[in-house]
Amino acid sequence: IFTINPSIHPDSSSMASLTTASNKAYLVIINKANGLRAADTLGSSDPYVKMTCPAAPACIDETTQVIQSNLNPVWGQCYLVALPPTIPPVIKFTVFDSDKGTFYNGSDDFLGQTGLNLSDCISEDVNIWHSNNLTLGGDKARGTLNVLVKAYSDPVVTIKSAAKLRNADGFFGKSDPYAKLCGLSAPQMVWGETKTVRDNLNPTWESDNVFTISLLSNMPMGGSLLPFKIEVWDEDDKKRSKSDDPLGMVKVPWTSLFADPHAPPLTPMKLTDRGAKAGSTLTISCAMPPPPSQAQSQANIANIGRALFKTAISPPTSPSSSSHAALPVNPSFRVSKTACKAQLSKGLGFKIADCTDNIADEYTMGLAWDVTNGVDIDLDASCVWLDSKLQPIDTVWFQKLKSRDGAMKHGGDEREGDEEGDDESIMFDLERVSPLATYLCFCINSYSGQLLSNVASAKCHLYNSNTLNEIASFDLTGNGQLNSTALLMCILYRAGNNEWFMYAVGESADGRTVQDNVDEFQDFLTKHPLAQISTQREQQMNHGTNGSGNKVAKIKVPASTGPNNTVGFKLPSGASEQVTLPTNAKEGDTVEVPLIDVFIA
Repeated sequence: IFTINPSIHPDSSSMASLTTASNKAYLVIINKANGLRAADTLGSSDPYVKMTCPAAPACIDETTQVIQSNLNPVWGQCYLVALPPTIPPVIKFTVFDSDKGTFYNGSDDFLGQTGLNLSDCISEDVNIWHSNNLTLGGDKARGTLNVLVKAYSDPVVTIKSAAKLRNADGFFGKSDPYAKLCGLSAPQMVWGETKTVRDNLNPTWESDNVFTISLLSNMPMGGSLLPFKIEVWDEDDKKRSKSDDPLGMVKVPWTSLFADPHAPPLTPMKLTDRGAKAGSTLTISCAMPPPPSQAQSQANIANIGRALFKTAISPPTSPSSSSHAALPVNPSFRVSKTACKAQLSKGLGFKIADCTDNIADEYTMGLAWDVTNGVDIDLDASCVWLDSKLQPIDTVWFQKLKSRDGAMKHGGDEREGDEEGDDESIMFDLERVSPLATYLCFCINSYSGQLLSNVASAKCHLYNSNTLNEIASFDLTGNGQLNSTALLMCILYRAGNNEWFMYAVGESADGRTVQDNVDEFQDFLTKHPLAQISTQREQQMNHGTNGSGNKVAKIKVPASTGPNNTVGFKLPSGASEQVTLPTNAKEGDTVEVPLIDVFIA
């Protein structure tokens, strides 16, 4: 259970920030194992590691990748472990042999188990990595597990120079390079960009080149870290755009990003990947200030709150006090899943059952758009149905208002985008959807053939057709640079045990009608096989949680709330969750809220 203190966002919708992990955060690298038992008949194993916290199972439940056919596997996976101060940071590591080799089906063989108190690993020099060789115990266990631990503080990255870059401008000059810092919490996360150095294949950045990576603020509940990448780009036409040319990138090792203070300076790193020229390099430096004391940490949270939400959050009056001491052990109220709404961004998905107690069958997908400069554009919302092999089996659009099985109905054509609320709606009964259908793909088309650059905003939201309870929304407001005639908005799909999911696509496309976008949805799903990804993910989660159910959070009711008595808070994926509070909940009351499992795919 996590505790959340809400604050009011300037846009008047109430936002909440997690504060529990502030003074108890660690970096943990599940590094490698040696001498594991051979559990397979061919004399090897396909090992993976589960990391849990026995004192708070809902807080930590992580699984490494499977390394196939290896008794001395190397994972090198880094995790941010963030725990409330009242939870002892004792972590259990369990090694299994995956029978399937790629995912986990519940019958995997036990290879050994060990544990570690993270606080015991932190010496007076909190800035250094502590290597722990742990002996695996349990029935038939053999071998050791190596785990690296370090106290967390925000790393500081300085982009210094690059050398021997590719000339992406040909005969017309030299590349105009800039660097971009990406990854860690989400693939699309950008932590900062340098200035552009004009006409230079050996650029040096001397100002605005130092970046603090505030990872804990972005991942307050912790989790598995993605690679940290620094990309180098050539800026085209003196402004940054999608047409910029890649010049290569580097992946910064965990122990270099979260560097020991006594570590030697980083040598120039070889640029690789798209656009990298042989021999081109990037030089950076990384530093990691000492973690703040508890009082400093709470004061930092207050500063973050003031900066983000323009409202004061008072730190504790003494270093020995805890921000959680005033919160009741038991919540004053509990809300059901129907009070929760997923606010998605591009590239995120969730299971519809996470926002419904009794799975409803009848839903509406409302789509809306606004245009600029008084331009009238005939836009249409449509849906194409694809089977498991991505073959089209039906379409619903303004020239065909019903699906063949009668499960989906279009609300009709709205030609000018000036309706209040939803411009067009598509209703459907999931129970009646043909069993042949795996994907329901929703898009917006410019039937008049005009570019969507005049569209100021595009959004969709899913709600229960009978109760009008909103379940999820995806907002592309402010996009404004769509040089296309269509937009692939979102996909509903079924996976696992016939569970329905929603995924936010947000990709530009071309086509006046939905038929023109069938191949683009097929291409997208070939690259992102959502049904397979979610089925595998459900199997992994069932294996890891043994059906223990959703995680929950505790929200402290703020002085004022958003419209309809709502508050919101960020999830680790980068999405937001909005919760409707009980009408009789007062300021200072604690409300227990189910957490929506929003994932990146």
